[in-house]
Amino acid sequence: MSLSPFALLAFAATSPQVTPAQMPEVAIQLPDNCQVVELTPAHTGRADSIFVCAPESSDGPVPVLGNNIEIPELQESVEFADLNDRWERPYIEALARQGIFSAPEDSQFNPDAPLTESEFRGWLENSLVLRAQNNPRPTEDIEAAKDEKSSVRLEQFGKTLLGKAESEAVKRQPVVSRLEAVVALVENLELSLTPEQKEKATLNLRDLDRVPEVARERVLTSIVHEIVVPDTENPTLYPNFAVTRADAAVLLYKSMVKGGGLAPIAIDVKGSIGDAQIERDPNAQPIDSPVATSELMAQLFASPDSPGVIALGMAEGTRTADGGKTSAYWGHTDPGNGKHNMGTFSFQHGARTPEEADFLQIQRLMLFTAALQDYAQANRMNLSVVELVAGIDLANQAPLAAQHYLANLQQLKARGFTGMEAILEARAYSYINPATGRLEASGFSNNWAWLRYDQARRLAAIRYALDYYGVR
Repeated sequence: MSLSPFALLAFAATSPQVTPAQMPEVAIQLPDNCQVVELTPAHTGRADSIFVCAPESSDGPVPVLGNNIEIPELQESVEFADLNDRWERPYIEALARQGIFSAPEDSQFNPDAPLTESEFRGWLENSLVLRAQNNPRPTEDIEAAKDEKSSVRLEQFGKTLLGKAESEAVKRQPVVSRLEAVVALVENLELSLTPEQKEKATLNLRDLDRVPEVARERVLTSIVHEIVVPDTENPTLYPNFAVTRADAAVLLYKSMVKGGGLAPIAIDVKGSIGDAQIERDPNAQPIDSPVATSELMAQLFASPDSPGVIALGMAEGTRTADGGKTSAYWGHTDPGNGKHNMGTFSFQHGARTPEEADFLQIQRLMLFTAALQDYAQANRMNLSVVELVAGIDLANQAPLAAQHYLANLQQLKARGFTGMEAILEARAYSYINPATGRLEASGFSNNWAWLRYDQARRLAAIRYALDYYGVR
């Protein structure tokens, strides 16, 4: 049976409900036979201790992470006085909030100034340390990453560029070209292509002759991962131009999110709908869903077996409504990029077990949740649980698309859209790059119909799971 996206949503809304789990309210409980055991950094390789439920015997299953997920606090906003309404602003401020660079005393970012080589090295060094801290590696490797700042690799192509002299002191500071920046990000953040991607992807740039052969695969990698998005009518890289500070910040942010080194916390205030003419369903109904308070969201994502986590797992195809685990939970190949996924969220950034993958991704998603809630509060949006969980799921599926979701939702509501229809359109249009007006959904071969159907499928799964646990 083939259903349209709207029919799929309607089907989920009207399907007979299975008997809900015995949960009169969202509650966090440890298993009855849980013996809490502390795992120190020496055991886990993490920076701090975690607690698990020990197995009943030494021959039993490995310990399961307990319900003590710590929700990290989002750092206070860092604002630059010279960014105003520039489209790069969310990316720049997100990097500043993560400590990649700090705001100077005059609060000027100088977005159009060329980025010097020393500045770029500093940004890269900080990004690698953050990446090491956010990914599961032995403790000694994390400490080594802090000390080995010289390990940053920056290849130079052709003649060294010089920055614009504003004083004698900075007159001879070499700056980074766009080609050097792209190659360094792909190399240092370990982005790669699968054999299938190498076979299918082509490098179509009008100035390809200015890209050395040795750098072309890494440039292609940046385009396949949508770090660099060439204009469709004039696909050029301008490889020998000096990269501006704003351009470099955007490239770094996108590379870190794609490579798993940064939680997606940049929120776009303009959205990606623009002047698109979207047909509205006059029969769409409002959502019967509670308000997404911070306390309720913390409960929904408190542990790998909480309702919000299971809802996202159903969208991923890794969990069942009763909390069970499908074969995909234990490991599968991502159909979009060929990487090995594991856990509820199809985590692909180096976790050693599915349980650890869940632990890491919950913390990342809580950072994004905090960013969504900050935006909603600042813009007087009273989000429902379904609306917020749908945004969190989008961040899990496509972190760079998720930054447009709330602004899109706000604009659609202003046009009269409501209910699941508004959420579906907000999510689908989040895959449009507002800077180019172009659909960026390589995992769906940039096919609009496939993308919309998948978004509707995920929303139907989320709503079904939340209804199952009485979160309505």
